[in-house]
Amino acid sequence: MISSYIRNIHTGISDISYTGKTNSKQANVYQEALMAYEEIRPGIHHFRAREIGKTRNPNGTYSRITVGETYIETKRGLIREDEWAKIAYQMVVDNGDMPLLDAIENHVREHCVWLKEKEIRPYALECLTSEAYKAWKNFGGKS
Repeated sequence: MISSYIRNIHTGISDISYTGKTNSKQANVYQEALMAYEEIRPGIHHFRAREIGKTRNPNGTYSRITVGETYIETKRGLIREDEWAKIAYQMVVDNGDMPLLDAIENHVREHCVWLKEKEIRPYALECLTSEAYKAWKNFGGKS
């Protein structure tokens, strides 16, 4: 299942969902998805600057125009951070772990005040897939 998540990144996350049918082939694929958190567990974050053009300075020299991209290292290789978040969220939805994700988000919102609101969900997804929440004291969510 994780292979189909990774293969279909560029086709759109809406194309990658469990249909809920109970035939044996899809049941096996879904069982693989239950074990797949290990496959996308975040490791090292890599930052790369990619050149997208050049600009001419007033003194006649050229400067590169770059855009930064963050990648997350997983067992399946490097995945762009925004794509990783989409894959992880879809896996949480497919596995029925939304109540746990909501509890982690609330805990992160309360205890990680330096995070902006848009950073809370990706951080909570990292905490869920890496099982960091299991080491938190006074965490009200169920594991």
